[in-house]
Amino acid sequence: MMRLALKWSLVALVSIAVSAVYAQEPTVFRERTRFLGMGGVGIAVVDDESALFYNPAALTKVDGTKWSLINLQARVSEDILDLDDIADEVDA
Repeated sequence: MMRLALKWSLVALVSIAVSAVYAQEPTVFRERTRFLGMGGVGIAVVDDESALFYNPAALTKVDGTKWSLINLQARVSEDILDLDDIADEVDA
């Protein structure tokens, strides 16, 4: 019974964490310098993952399978408690 509760707790935790990640606005786009140099006209010649930015319908024309991590980030916030804050909480 304890294992089942642990599994469901883990599933709930992962679900909450994933929804927070998808709620963020993407900050990195797949723009290519070639298309930026041509004035941003990459609509007709997209043949790679930059189609996601220029023309999502062109993703059907991309041959093969490509995997990439889009906008992978790790952040450290000032809101994280450090050891001094924890010691102050214990002493209070």
